[in-house]
Amino acid sequence: MPRERNGKVIKKIKILKKGIAIIFDDGERIDVSEDAYTSNYLYVGKELSPQELEKLNLITSVKKLSEYALSLLSKRHYTEWQMRQKLYAKDADKASVDYVIKKLKELDLINDKAFIEDFLGYAEERGYGKRKIMKVLAKKGIFAEEIQKIKFSSSSEKKKAMDLLPALEKKYDRYSYEQKKRHIFTALVSRGFDIEIANMVIEKVSDKNEKDEKEKLKKDYQKAYAKYAKKYHGKDLRERLYRSLISKGYSYSDISKLLGGLDDGC
Repeated sequence: MPRERNGKVIKKIKILKKGIAIIFDDGERIDVSEDAYTSNYLYVGKELSPQELEKLNLITSVKKLSEYALSLLSKRHYTEWQMRQKLYAKDADKASVDYVIKKLKELDLINDKAFIEDFLGYAEERGYGKRKIMKVLAKKGIFAEEIQKIKFSSSSEKKKAMDLLPALEKKYDRYSYEQKKRHIFTALVSRGFDIEIANMVIEKVSDKNEKDEKEKLKKDYQKAYAKYAKKYHGKDLRERLYRSLISKGYSYSDISKLLGGLDDGC
């Protein structure tokens, strides 16, 4: 008794300029890509099951999608999540996207672990703290379970933060001593370091130079005076000057000496 068929038998195979034409015994024809043809053992007389036909059509349908993915990867690295978003933006269905992603991973063209390692090296050079590293990786689409596997050494975090101190001190040297420390603290936190580490670094800031501090105070006073003197006078002017200078981190006693006191009846 002959076996019951539930698939289709290939009757003819035609090589076209672009792709391959597969003609079945029921008269149906499907055009498949060269990739689909070469990745399956196709020959005249072979019976293809519904599942094999579906796979054949899928490989053909993802040809352009694969080419698009490769063109993206030729320019820069992508995480799996980023690539999925790019492919879905092309109105691709889940099966097609899953297939392309699977092939890209098999070819090691998408490798989130390698992406993490590369970024960690970049972050080390840039002096990023763990919070910024985790935030950027999450934004890049690295899955949470992979991010949680990253080990951050407390000693390494402290060293990275301390290594930034000389450059930060130089960058904010034009400010008052207290304002300089505030800027350094903010810069460290924005780079992803924990508050505890930022506070530790602040304690290592060079001692205040009193002469230098008074010179900065005079310069900021002159700028504030030029700004407010045309509009305010007497106590109103001194109050404006005081608020401006105290907000910049100067001490009350130094400001009072410079202004000659706020309660002298003027």
